[in-house]
Amino acid sequence: MLAHPLRRIALLCILGCALEVSAQPTPAVSGRQGREAAESGASSTGECPSSGRVTVTPEVLARKVDAARSTAELRALLQTVHLGAALDEKACREADALLAPRLDVSRARIVSAGAEDVLLLARGTVCGTQALLAGVVLHPVGAADTFCAIPLPFLPGLAEPGRVSTEVTVENLTDPVRQVLRVTTSLPSAEALSYWEWQAGALRSIASVKWGSFRGERRRESKATVSVVGAGFPRELEVQESVREWARSAKSSRDGRVYEPGSRTKKRTYRLCYRSESPGSPGAYVECPEP
Repeated sequence: MLAHPLRRIALLCILGCALEVSAQPTPAVSGRQGREAAESGASSTGECPSSGRVTVTPEVLARKVDAARSTAELRALLQTVHLGAALDEKACREADALLAPRLDVSRARIVSAGAEDVLLLARGTVCGTQALLAGVVLHPVGAADTFCAIPLPFLPGLAEPGRVSTEVTVENLTDPVRQVLRVTTSLPSAEALSYWEWQAGALRSIASVKWGSFRGERRRESKATVSVVGAGFPRELEVQESVREWARSAKSSRDGRVYEPGSRTKKRTYRLCYRSESPGSPGAYVECPEP
């Protein structure tokens, strides 16, 4: 349940991942996906390595993807914009049929305020029953239809179908012109909201709020609503959180453990402010200091 002003881009997909409740911004993506993003992405100065450059007309590519009828055909098309790696899995046979492959094309100013980027999201059923979920930002460099391909690190490539829905939109959150990616995910037992901004040559998560139902020593259920507040930029995020806990057991005054019935609910409202550790360093949302 989220209330905020934003410009929506209809990019809906399925994402399989485990979440836990958190209200802390996550760091830049590490591991293979993070390295790919750093190697393929444009730098903060606008430079792009030769391996990341692609020449493509996005709308033409989208029509070809819609018409693809085999995994091999789809892989060849997506490799032109560095989106075919997920289909190289051994479980993917060349002749596997596709179910309604799509390539969504949208535009926003993600990398810089002075140039309009292209957002691509590939989806469909591949490798028999797997859901293809991969995305890329194409940042224009040089000649017409020439771009630097920047992967979307929060999408899995291949995932089990039907586990969770993910919506990607863009929003003016930290700057009146340059936009960030807003990612919402919904699992059977958890939900999450995160914001991703282009910083220092990579897409980085600058805020993350997660809520849902979790079991452990104490059963914990939480709900949250997030609103964008304030008139200036960067905007602030207001979080209204309700957490209910059930105690499974507790130490008694004697030896052993006894069941402790009942539950307790805590509610609080707090704001997240966009801060940098030092001038010119990447920013992130942290809890605002008390007034």
